Amino acid sequence: MKITFYGNSDIGRVRNSNEDSFSGQKIGENEHLFIVADGMGGHQAGEIASKLGTNSFIRKYRKSRKEGKGIEESMLHSLKQANSSILKRALTDPSKRGMGTTFTVLVIYNRKATVVHIGDSRIYLIRNNKIKKITTDHTFVEKMLKEGKINEEEARDHPQKNILYMSLGARETYLPEILSDIDIKKGDVIAMCSDGLNNMVEDEIIKRYSLGDDPEKSVKKLINLANENGGTDNTTIQIIHAGALLKRKKPKSQKKRTRLQKAVLSLILTLFSSLLLLLLNWKTIESHPNQQNDLQYSSFINPKLQGMKGIETPNKQNLFKIDTPTFPAHVSRDDFLFVTGDYIIFRQRKDISIYSILTQEIITNLLLKPTEKLIPSIFASVSSSNKLSPAYSNSSFQTKTIAKNFYIFKRVKTKFLKYLIVQRNSGKTLITIQSDPELNSVDHETRTVKFLKLAPPLIPIFINQRAFIFHDQKSFYVIEYPIKQKNNEIKFYKTNEMEYTQNCFISIKTINKTIKILFFDVRKKIIREFGIPISDQNVTRKILFEFTEKPLNIEYVNENSIIIYFSNGYIDIKKNNSFVHNYYVYQNENISIQRVLLDFTSNKKILVDKYNRLFILIL
Repeated sequence: MKITFYGNSDIGRVRNSNEDSFSGQKIGENEHLFIVADGMGGHQAGEIASKLGTNSFIRKYRKSRKEGKGIEESMLHSLKQANSSILKRALTDPSKRGMGTTFTVLVIYNRKATVVHIGDSRIYLIRNNKIKKITTDHTFVEKMLKEGKINEEEARDHPQKNILYMSLGARETYLPEILSDIDIKKGDVIAMCSDGLNNMVEDEIIKRYSLGDDPEKSVKKLINLANENGGTDNTTIQIIHAGALLKRKKPKSQKKRTRLQKAVLSLILTLFSSLLLLLLNWKTIESHPNQQNDLQYSSFINPKLQGMKGIETPNKQNLFKIDTPTFPAHVSRDDFLFVTGDYIIFRQRKDISIYSILTQEIITNLLLKPTEKLIPSIFASVSSSNKLSPAYSNSSFQTKTIAKNFYIFKRVKTKFLKYLIVQRNSGKTLITIQSDPELNSVDHETRTVKFLKLAPPLIPIFINQRAFIFHDQKSFYVIEYPIKQKNNEIKFYKTNEMEYTQNCFISIKTINKTIKILFFDVRKKIIREFGIPISDQNVTRKILFEFTEKPLNIEYVNENSIIIYFSNGYIDIKKNNSFVHNYYVYQNENISIQRVLLDFTSNKKILVDKYNRLFILIL
């Protein structure tokens, strides 16, 4: 596939020197390397750090690839070399101590891209006239935004929005973001930039200019626009086009259309769009069950296992597309929170919206304050039975009505850490949670629970009459009987066997009067199974096979079966850790699942793909 690219850097209108560095070059047959680095440090140290890191990385990467090492391995080794080079230079010159740089690397090989990223320079993917930031800003403001401490509006104008918590060359330890096996399609446009561009120019404008011309003209226009808007920082941008450049005709001067002409044109476009949508949906739902799947079903399991019995011919499972309206552009896959009954709960900026699968509409919105979070819970009650559509004829769906019991987790601004569990409809406080420097305690009269040295922020996981489960930044906690019941006193404890990290999953399933909790440590590959009420029959399982991509979710089916979900399929692990004959892939074409939502009470699964389309998986 042809790759066309251009990059440039500009000092801007305020700075005395340009501390940015970039590189775009062809490494080998069908392989291209792109780098954007934004240096930091006094006495021109930032300029040295970005250039030294870039040059060191390129030399090491070329050498590693010639030695036959893989792309991701070569990138990580080269990043280590770049970090070491900057550190060594700082040791020889005291005036350069503490210098560092953001460092964002993209390698395109054939039709796949790999990204290694540190800092707040960015990579945007522009596809189907939509722009998406695929890298994470390693800033404290971005972290506060994800943790719910501030909202998007506050983050946009925060005075410390460009303060990094991670950079290259400042210290020996770093943890890069790694994005592997990104599909690159003909017509895709990739924009890489330092924050001097995205601080001055909105994402939609970056998209418009990136698509409007060939890469060189687009880059020059965006740099000029950043300077026109203030040019407060150095601006660096690289634009990469996948496939042949589209020939874009300049708009000819035309007389204004009459109202009748506009109405006829609008009608034709509407009819064409409806027909196209009908054809696409028919292809998705009515595809022949024996149709070949283009996806490599082995992508999430170690290739060494493919020779084992039951692995070479996995079972195939169909996904049924939910005919949803287009969700707002700002709703991403991470905004889909949970599913309960026939309702999908998702986040829209400050709102929490509830979408009915049956009526295919948003039935209510909840406006929450920045200090409030909706607690995932079971708040749908059964009223009557109904079938969703002929496509789901193998599964019975019930029409459900939303009950009024929403529970809010609310942080209170006090000198000490304090949260409230509030029943939203009545405003009644059910439980008060506080951090205590010395001990754990409970006041049953005021229903106040104190935990020893909580590490904020606290994140709610689940609530019902039996238990409230949450975690801080270190551990998981349980409060039994959070909703006041006769003759039941509050019980509370920290689950010592479950340590919170970014590499863990926790999954809840309610079965009769028991709550089953699965804790999955992905890095250690250990699954711990707990029950509430707590019993001595907790089970720990060690995963005996390797997987090559991070799982998306884990589900407790019954005491003999646990399912681990991946982007292209799932594995059913039996009690003895056997997975032979229990390996499944999604049959639908071109499906890459990004999020798996599991109902708390049933076996319903809602899957979200990379285009934010929703599917039901029926086992």
